[in-house]
Amino acid sequence: MKLAVHLTGLLYATALLTAAQPVNYQFRTFTVCQGCATNFGGINDQGLVGAALIAPNFFPVQGYVFDSRKNAATAVPGALLMTVPADNGIEAGLGFGPGGFEPLVVGTDRTGKVLKGYPCAGFTDILQFNRNGWSIGDASQDFATWFSFLRSPDGIYTPLVYPGAVGNLTLGTFLLGWNEAGTMVGYLADPTETQFAGVIRGAGGKWDLWNVPGATATIIYAITEAGVMAGTYQNASGWHGFVWWHGELQTVDFPGAANTTISSINNHGEIVGFTFTGASPLQTIPTGFVATPDRRP
Repeated sequence: MKLAVHLTGLLYATALLTAAQPVNYQFRTFTVCQGCATNFGGINDQGLVGAALIAPNFFPVQGYVFDSRKNAATAVPGALLMTVPADNGIEAGLGFGPGGFEPLVVGTDRTGKVLKGYPCAGFTDILQFNRNGWSIGDASQDFATWFSFLRSPDGIYTPLVYPGAVGNLTLGTFLLGWNEAGTMVGYLADPTETQFAGVIRGAGGKWDLWNVPGATATIIYAITEAGVMAGTYQNASGWHGFVWWHGELQTVDFPGAANTTISSINNHGEIVGFTFTGASPLQTIPTGFVATPDRRP
């Protein structure tokens, strides 16, 4: 009995020590082509990253899938941008269709297909599929306000909007990522896209605001199967990337950068992000990076 108690205490102390120790990351920058301004989506468990070549006005003009382990980018015909490649080989992005900007999906046979967008929307973007073919994304019917959605495998859209008003964060609800348990993460924004609040929608449909303690703005970009969240927050010293795990915050900034955003994390703890110098992560030409952890958070 004493031995069991001793071992239990030792394991508990070890867990606390492990949780308190920060993960160390090895960073490297990347672009989809030499000298290209690159925007970044998410990273899957195979190290594939959705990305896009962007114009000076921040608009995406060509979608790519970047293999972070081979350091090679492949252009996706017809895609303006690519978001989060699924682990089952399905890759999501944005293209042109009869309804305007509509989802573009690349199957395991490497053939791209434009899907029908949200009804009456001029913009529909699928951000992430799950293993059963359901997906989340965002859409707009007037390009002035935005909302998120859940899309069934047979193309039925269900709008997802944070219930109630939150100050001046009236631009819309943006759910950027989810895990297989059905927990979704994202943000609310003001019309200038300089003020943000993080949001979490649980698998049962319960919504919560979630912000990094002490932050003036928070964007949650991704959540892993273990519930590890990643994103960016703002405080008096600028914007910082973060990883939230074991109920603790780890700030993850690219060395020497003025501002850092973590735009994705996979189940191995590998992260994708970018640095920038503008007022907001959404209003700047970014410099992208991938980072490998010394252990899984």
